[in-house]
Amino acid sequence: MRPDFETASLCTLKAFFAQQENWAARNFSLSQNSFVLSDSCSRRLVLYKGPVSFSGKLKNIGPLQLRLLRGALQIQTLKFKTHTFNNGTSRGYTALEAIRQQQVCVEQQLNIDHWTAVDFFASADAIWLMQFTKSPDYATCVSFDAHSGRPERVSLLYHSHSRLFNYIEVLARSACERSEQALLKLTESPLDELAWRAIEGLHQRAPMLAIQQLHKFAAAHPSEVVQNRSAALVHQAGETGI
Repeated sequence: MRPDFETASLCTLKAFFAQQENWAARNFSLSQNSFVLSDSCSRRLVLYKGPVSFSGKLKNIGPLQLRLLRGALQIQTLKFKTHTFNNGTSRGYTALEAIRQQQVCVEQQLNIDHWTAVDFFASADAIWLMQFTKSPDYATCVSFDAHSGRPERVSLLYHSHSRLFNYIEVLARSACERSEQALLKLTESPLDELAWRAIEGLHQRAPMLAIQQLHKFAAAHPSEVVQNRSAALVHQAGETGI
């Protein structure tokens, strides 16, 4: 019988995956290091097998819970924080400490928060579970160099958010009212660059409406960066008489 992967005990999970036919039932192959056991709008549970590495990078992919079922697993971790600069109109990331090494014990459960970048080093026979928490508050992935600890790249963690950038391009070229309403909704995203790109798309098709949104967001917006950018543009427009 297939267990409930999210609530099953470690003993139940280890017994289930000890049976070769259960690997085949999950369409697992040695060329694939992971597969999704369950997925919802709020959580994703993934099983990993064998070596997994971010190739000299540490990335924040949490918050998550990790449980090692078999084998050896070592992780590198790096605590970091976010800060704004350019009068609050840009966002940056800074490491808070040196990179740390941690050995994970079999049957140990480890919690990793969003503000910790990680990399994994596992034995060939290692099997472990990671349950990810999904939220717009945790949608930014920062990649750090594993030697210097310096941030190198910022991206969106979820493919659905990344696809929205292309969607905004389509909405900006559309003439129907529904596409305009969709753009308006996206301008209120808590994700800095997604919201700002939606504002630019709205300005492309409806400049006056975009200006109204800027005035609105200069007072309040879920993203501090977008609020500061809006306030700066409104102030600049007032000084130039635009």
